[in-house]
Amino acid sequence: MIIGALLLSGAMLATGYSIWANSEPNENGKMSVVVTLLPYKDFVEQVGGDRIGEVTDIVPIQAGCGHDYEMTPKQMKAVSGARLYVAVGASHEFEEANLDKIREQNPDMTIVDTSEGISLLTITEGEEAGATNPHVWTSPRNVIIIVQNICTALIKADPAGTSIYESNRDAFIRELSQLDNETRDALKPYSNRTLCIYHPAWPYFARDYNLTQLPIEEVEEQAPSPQRIQNVIDEAKALHLTVVYRSPADDPSSSETVAEGIGGHVVVINHMAEDYINNIHDVTITLVNGFKG
Repeated sequence: MIIGALLLSGAMLATGYSIWANSEPNENGKMSVVVTLLPYKDFVEQVGGDRIGEVTDIVPIQAGCGHDYEMTPKQMKAVSGARLYVAVGASHEFEEANLDKIREQNPDMTIVDTSEGISLLTITEGEEAGATNPHVWTSPRNVIIIVQNICTALIKADPAGTSIYESNRDAFIRELSQLDNETRDALKPYSNRTLCIYHPAWPYFARDYNLTQLPIEEVEEQAPSPQRIQNVIDEAKALHLTVVYRSPADDPSSSETVAEGIGGHVVVINHMAEDYINNIHDVTITLVNGFKG
């Protein structure tokens, strides 16, 4: 729903998220878009096609949850000129801390919460227990919903592109559905298996494909305690695990300590890659090889 600017300020304070609309075209006729995370750049470009101009991602993988991340001048400039901001939603920490400032920077920009319609998980362990888990994009099934939400926002911001956006959406969803089927079939023989992982960024993937994460990290962006590391080693040994997974940005020391403790090795998987479909293919193959031993 497009809400008048005078009504928006009160609505935003009440809800935290809103969809605004700016129907004025840019000089080149293409829409500039800002996304919180890199994978969402791929989603926007897949749906937007040639009607989309520059897509700027904000939070790098090295920034973790992004709660303390400060946008660069270049990113602030991109926000000022964007017609659409694609938010992760799901109480993503960067957005919780910064969306008000982003709104102030460009009050005419559309902001869309792409987690609407997703069945959200809560964090079950550690100091963050009870909080919403924001890693919704790691599930291809969730990305189908995310893509539908992005398409709706693009159409509201640029009604003239409706047929293009809908066609691109449908084509990308077919690819995502195929990816989901292939991932399901590949992991089915390993149902109920556990993956030992430094940062548990794959909860929605694990839910959809009947896997369990054994996290090394207790609190995001804090090194695990020696006791935690020993507990993970003991549990991983009991489960006969031989692989420890981490992201490219994780400090490798704790993962290597666990791997040494179980007589295994460390493998890197990336939850923040831009080429979403190929990355999920690669992660699935990596997990299958790890389960095979």
